[in-house]
Amino acid sequence: MSRRSSIALAALPAVLAVIFSPGLTARRQPAQAASAAQAVPPTFRTATQLVQVDVIVRDKQGKFVSDLKRSDFKIFDDGQPQTVETFALVGAPPATPTAEALAPAEQAAAKIEAPTLLPPARPVIIFVFDNQHLLPGGFKNVQRAAEDFLNREFTGNAIGGVVANGEMVGNRLTSDRQDLEKAIKGIKPSGDSLFRRLDLQDWPRLLSTEEAAEINAGNQEVLREAVQRAIYEAPANMKNFDPTPNVLEKAQQITAQAQPATTSLLRTLQVLMVGLEKFEGPKTIVFVSDGFYSDQSWPALQQVIGLAARARVRIYSIDARGLNYRGDNVGQLQPNPTSDQLTQMLADADVQNDGPNSLAVDTGGFAIRHTNEFGKALDQIAEDTQTYYLVGFRPTNTDFNGKFRKLEVKVDRPDVTVRARKGYLALPPSATPSISTSTSAPPAPAAPPSAAAPHVPAAPSAPAAPGQPETPAAPAAPGAPAAGTPPAPVPAAPRLRPAGPSHVQELEKTEPAAPESGAVRSSPPDENASSEAKQAWAHYEQGDLEGAASDFEQAVKDRSAHPWVHYAYGLTQYGLRKYPEAVKEWEEVRKAVPEFEPVYFDLADGYAQSGDPQHALKLLRTAADRWPKDPEVHNAIGVIQVKLGVLDDAVKSFEEATKVAPADGLGWFNLGKAYELRYIKSRHYVSSTGQWTINEDYRKRAVAAFQRYVKIGGPFLESARSELLRLQYAAIRDQKDGPGR
Repeated sequence: MSRRSSIALAALPAVLAVIFSPGLTARRQPAQAASAAQAVPPTFRTATQLVQVDVIVRDKQGKFVSDLKRSDFKIFDDGQPQTVETFALVGAPPATPTAEALAPAEQAAAKIEAPTLLPPARPVIIFVFDNQHLLPGGFKNVQRAAEDFLNREFTGNAIGGVVANGEMVGNRLTSDRQDLEKAIKGIKPSGDSLFRRLDLQDWPRLLSTEEAAEINAGNQEVLREAVQRAIYEAPANMKNFDPTPNVLEKAQQITAQAQPATTSLLRTLQVLMVGLEKFEGPKTIVFVSDGFYSDQSWPALQQVIGLAARARVRIYSIDARGLNYRGDNVGQLQPNPTSDQLTQMLADADVQNDGPNSLAVDTGGFAIRHTNEFGKALDQIAEDTQTYYLVGFRPTNTDFNGKFRKLEVKVDRPDVTVRARKGYLALPPSATPSISTSTSAPPAPAAPPSAAAPHVPAAPSAPAAPGQPETPAAPAAPGAPAAGTPPAPVPAAPRLRPAGPSHVQELEKTEPAAPESGAVRSSPPDENASSEAKQAWAHYEQGDLEGAASDFEQAVKDRSAHPWVHYAYGLTQYGLRKYPEAVKEWEEVRKAVPEFEPVYFDLADGYAQSGDPQHALKLLRTAADRWPKDPEVHNAIGVIQVKLGVLDDAVKSFEEATKVAPADGLGWFNLGKAYELRYIKSRHYVSSTGQWTINEDYRKRAVAAFQRYVKIGGPFLESARSELLRLQYAAIRDQKDGPGR
């Protein structure tokens, strides 16, 4: 049972494997494949490199322009003009008079200028759902539009596929519409996007992944704005802290969390492009996403675009957020009450869509944004697959070195829009494209120093909450620290945020206990859920917490409301940082369903965030009585004890976690953290001798715990290794200069 949301760096999902196995195309519709091959003149596939470009030209009314001549097209390869060698019009009759209608002297020139007429190619349409970057609410709208599109446009002649979770659903392309509809209906967002959005809202709040990346890259102005926001919004127990280290730590954590999902996505797209190259003719990909962080991944993104060009793939990106596009930048929350203009500009820029926009525009497709009318957009995509110009040229630059070359297609006609891919990989015809997962990103610069930050000893942050990894800290370099080195982070508050959507689903299936005094009553969660509750949950899934809170407030007034309604209302209040209100709703759930373990963790987090860690500890001890063999309960108790500063008790709790689950690395990691903190706090000055002392035994125990974690493995592996290096350096430093250094 999953008890809380995990903000662990997402493991790379399985990429497309054995989808395009040898011989697959030969077994699929041989008669139709032969027909399609005969429709394309063989000069379009020669032994030398011929670059073909699908070009769509529309007038101001959006109608396809079908009367263009060969000489109307201008092609530039890395800025150098090229000769149009092949010229065809696919799927539309020409609007110009035929050669026979012209004077004899004009017929020869007209034949050269006129396009070769080709029938529409067999449509190959693949839906790619970017599960790791999709919120449930927007995803459902696109899901319905895709199903409607298949019913309207997908004929027996078409081939389709569905990619989700990094895999081709059913491991094949198919012409069976019902199979595709079933595949699309079975897709569910992972929930990672919602967790990342709520994670941004936790103190110290950041407006977006892009703001975190700017801070992590050393942008002092953005850092100052984020620090001012953190000071203004600081909880009562953090008012006396300088939040700069916390902001720096969170910016690094947010950026690190975003990158693996992007790397996994681009890897999936690369493999898909290589497989699609084996199919003749143009292919269409409908890419559905809320956007992804791409700043460190442009080389890999460019390779996807190059491979798409080689496979004759056009990508159309759909922003599933629709009209709720500001939601991912936490638009329902205001930025600083003072200036914060720069970070608000970052939020308004919505740069998380730069990646999807590039995939679309640079491959000759288009991006669908800021609309909920996905059906109309899909209809235009279908039209694009039927009618276009096919223009070919042989590059004058014959150095096929595998590098990306820029393409530009211009049309000598006023008031038209031209869409064509923006580049290709300069590979020889027989070369097999290689696939790289490297983002070629420059090393992250050191965190910017803050003159206002107080000096803090080089101590580790508080142990991560159960299931919550922390950003690895760079090990201290031997020798004296350089001037301007940023201080070590202030110990982070425990993070026990609930895994809302999965817990709501789990709670819906439970039967509440018999009503007691003050407890909510039972009603079937699906049949009798009020319209307010359903609407509230829809708002929550879309990230509209204010709207969800308004509807939930009405829904919980019904004493027959199912516990899931109170639980979801608590999630909403927690997301809005109204912790006492969240606690009130979760206590209702605990009364009605006392065996629902996740709510104990939620309540502990709510009480801790409300400034009442003692109540949180008491509640977790109740949970420990119910589930004494659950290591997560003991880990959670230890985290609260660290917050309270009772490190000896925290050590005992983490030791208990390792006893009940010796193969679970989390207890060992937390135990190492607790011993490391104990080691640092053991340093004290002995006035009688005039020297500092420190308990070396604590350091050795911390080392042993971290080594045990490294042996087991887990999401904190790099952090554990960093702590080991830090402890090793501390031993050398203390031996050389004494612990009072």
